This record gives sequence, structure tokens and C-alpha cells, in this order.
Amino acid sequence: MGKIIELSPEIYNRIAAGEVIENSSSVVKELLENALDANSTSIEIIIKNAGKKEITVADNGTGMNQSDLFLAIKKHTTSKIKSIDDLNRIRSFGFRGEALSSIVSVAVVEITSKDGKSAQGIKMMIEDAGKNIKESRVSFNTGTSVSVFNLFYNTPARFKFLKSDKYELLKIKQTVDMLLIPHYDLDFKLIYEGKRPLLYKQRKNL
Repeated sequence: MGKIIELSPEIYNRIAAGEVIENSSSVVKELLENALDANSTSIEIIIKNAGKKEITVADNGTGMNQSDLFLAIKKHTTSKIKSIDDLNRIRSFGFRGEALSSIVSVAVVEITSKDGKSAQGIKMMIEDAGKNIKESRVSFNTGTSVSVFNLFYNTPARFKFLKSDKYELLKIKQTVDMLLIPHYDLDFKLIYEGKRPLLYKQRKNL
């Protein structure tokens, strides 16, 4: 038998996910960049157990319809590149089409979204690295909410590399400050570990 084998999609997807999703703060970064790219004016972030138990980012951006939502969790899908020429004029944060598919590979993910043309929102509960997807229609305002539960539950080797809750929470706060504080034209609501919400109100004049 030869020494070289071809990895199954399940294995290489989890390996590739490690290049994008290293810890809780990298999940927060990817989800916040998506929310900002969706032209949101209001964003809510919920963090539990330093992101190991739950990370939720909800926005009032453009949202997605049913077909967009199913495509968004696949590898190499994006709304930001249509042709090779677009690679020379990227103005958005993320564009590789790796974030959601990578997160789905290493966590339980719930996504609810609605675009401005749809009468109802679509909720998807995604488990087992995308093998198990439950879909339902729900009442929802235009925008998107992504909840990430039990980070690295199916890759215990990666989970062991996470630092203490105090350290992981500090990295999350640094990521949030880096991405959101410069956006004075947005409303932010941050809830860390169930504590009193931190509110950042839109400032139109500086």
C-alpha cells in the first residue's frame, strides 16, 4: 500500500478551519467583519464562558435569503468577488469565503437571517460539521444573527490550546475595540458573561 492517501473532506475541512479559527477572538473577528460588510448600523454581541460556550453576533444589515444562507456555509463562497478583476479592488473586510464554513466545522452554529425582500426569516441549526442541518421559517427583522456554541467540541486537540477564560476574554475585548470603536456611526451592545450590557451609541458629529 502506498504512503500517500487523500484525506476525507471531513478531516481536511477541520484542519483548514484551524487556519481561520484559532480561538474565540478569531470567531468574533470573522462574525463582526461580516456584520460590518453587511452595512449594519446596529450590532449586538453576546459572549459566554469567554466564547467557548457561546458567541452571538446579531446585526441589522442587509441579511440573506434562503439560497444565500445555504451557500454562505459552504467553502469558497462569498458575496464580495464576482470576477478575477475584483481581487484588485477589494474594499470589504473578509472575502475568501472561509469564515462561516470553518466555524461550522468546529462548532454548533445557529444562523437566522432575512433580507429586505423576504416576508419571513430563515433559521438554520447546523451540527456535526454541516452534516445535520435543521431549517425553519421564523419571524425576524431584516439582518442576521449568528450564534456559535461549544467551540472546538469536535476537535478536542484544538480546544486544549485555548488559554484561560480571562486571557481569551481579553483577546475578545481587544478584537471588539479594534473593529467597532472606530465605527462611531454605529450602535453597539456588548454583553460579556451575562453582565450589565455595554452600550455604545451612534455619534454623528465628532
